[in-house]
Amino acid sequence: MARRKSLRVLLAGEGGHLEPALRDAGHEVDVGEDAVAALNAAESYSLDVVVIDLDLFRGEPYALARAIRVASFGYKPLFVAMTRSPGGPVEARCREAGIDLLLTKPFEPALLTGFLDRLGSVVAEYESFDPVI
Repeated sequence: MARRKSLRVLLAGEGGHLEPALRDAGHEVDVGEDAVAALNAAESYSLDVVVIDLDLFRGEPYALARAIRVASFGYKPLFVAMTRSPGGPVEARCREAGIDLLLTKPFEPALLTGFLDRLGSVVAEYESFDPVI
């Protein structure tokens, strides 16, 4: 089986539904239900993935994505948003905020954990790559 890197994940606005599944999958998880908590977590940890629940985040979720993306925290996380109300305006606002992936709720946690497992495998492969020049 391929090596897989444990990813550092911030759940912004997500009330804990995904947290156990992500931890069980071996990822490090922090939860920030509002802008202050989410930004503090983003500053404290070198995050690999930021998952923003557009429906439950206390504050402006698109502003949070932009703030983390432009801040000089020294890393470039993947941004995932989730919502019960996808559509043109939501998709456009996600693109404008630099969100990479939009998931429609409800979905099984295995959808996200499977995606992150594959991402962790790619990261582990990349980190172990040693080109001979």
